[in-house]
Amino acid sequence: PTEIRFARASGGNLLVVGQHREAAFATVSAIAIGLAARHRPEDIRMMLLNGGGSDEFTDRLAGLAAALPHGLEIVEPRRIPEIMEELEGLTNADDDGADAARRRVFLFVFGAQRLKALRQDDDVMFSLEGGESTPVSQRFANVLREGPERGIHTVVWCDSLGNINRTFSRKARAGTGFLSRSH
Repeated sequence: PTEIRFARASGGNLLVVGQHREAAFATVSAIAIGLAARHRPEDIRMMLLNGGGSDEFTDRLAGLAAALPHGLEIVEPRRIPEIMEELEGLTNADDDGADAARRRVFLFVFGAQRLKALRQDDDVMFSLEGGESTPVSQRFANVLREGPERGIHTVVWCDSLGNINRTFSRKARAGTGFLSRSH
């Protein structure tokens, strides 16, 4: 038996690494079903960024979403900037200590290696000036780092260590807790 507790504390995210998409889908499904069994529909919001890459998995994800009474919002790649802006706003919201009563959010990232909008480039880290907005990858890193303490947890599936290194900057890997190096 395995149990995952998503505490409202730093590092309250989960990273799943492995090349077998079927196993990754089963793991993500089990986590979503477990969350649905443990929480009332009005207490949590579940979203999934779909980088699965095939119609077979898109259909399976739609089936999972339809089966859960909580719903599972399937976010297509073109909507990622909008969702990251919304989640980053929730991590920065000042609600005078009402965090414990706030609806928790669980963001699933299925196939991070295919979602280019989430990738950070360590060589191009600069501050944006003027009217330019924050890059999506930076917003994602902020959600990973700050979200768990505010009840926003992320479950990421990526196929390999090399793609994790391409997707997450060194700063993001160090700050999220789930990407820490183990010996």
